[in-house]
Amino acid sequence: MIRAGEKSGKLEEVLTQLTMQLRKNHALVAKVRGALTYPIIVVCAMLGLGAAMMVFVIPKITGVFEEAKVALPLPTQILIGTSHILVNYGLWVAIGLVILIILFIKIIHTSRGKFAWDGLLLSLPIIKGILQKINLAKFSRTFSSLLKTDIPIIQAFQITADTLGNARYQQAIADAGERIKKGVPVASITQDYPKLFSPLVAQMMTVGEETGTLDTILEELASFYEEDVDHTMSNLSTIIEPVLMLLLGAGVGGLAVSIILP
Repeated sequence: MIRAGEKSGKLEEVLTQLTMQLRKNHALVAKVRGALTYPIIVVCAMLGLGAAMMVFVIPKITGVFEEAKVALPLPTQILIGTSHILVNYGLWVAIGLVILIILFIKIIHTSRGKFAWDGLLLSLPIIKGILQKINLAKFSRTFSSLLKTDIPIIQAFQITADTLGNARYQQAIADAGERIKKGVPVASITQDYPKLFSPLVAQMMTVGEETGTLDTILEELASFYEEDVDHTMSNLSTIIEPVLMLLLGAGVGGLAVSIILP
């Protein structure tokens, strides 16, 4: 943005818009991180307690069943097998998990891996809606800021594509910049990506293009989606808490059934 501002002679305006943009982005990221802290802590605690049970508690209980030398139900066999693996090969399991995590991180940092991973995230329930709102808020705010500084619209698309974190949105917006050169309206391009851009965005951008107020319309859209993300993040813990309780209940229930059945 600074480079574009220097070329267009609008550096002061660009820096003003950039300040606002960074402030908004920081607030958005802070809300998302804050909302995800609670579920991540709960999941980590569940996994840690489950591993501790498998290593220290289950072997003492299942030892009685093994000494009986009778046919055990399948859930009990799975429990004993899992506990046996963690007790005897726990270090190798931990090393294997670390290697898998490192490989996963390396893969999603490649262009193909990131494109596939971002596509997968955009197909998951709940996560899809949140990511769409976050990316639309960032797209609208950044693109609006660039248009207000009189930066050429094609260059504005290129800069906006680079600022977004999702590879699917980056590709769609970069493609839009190329098609703009051929005279294709901006709104019609967003309609070609219904999974990324909601009908509201396409309709509002159509109005903005027809009235010559695209930057103002996009600013309004950005505020709308930022408020929507704020509301969603505020309620995220309320949405996730029942799911976490169900998972915890299923884990405890499965453990109890595996021990009680024999």
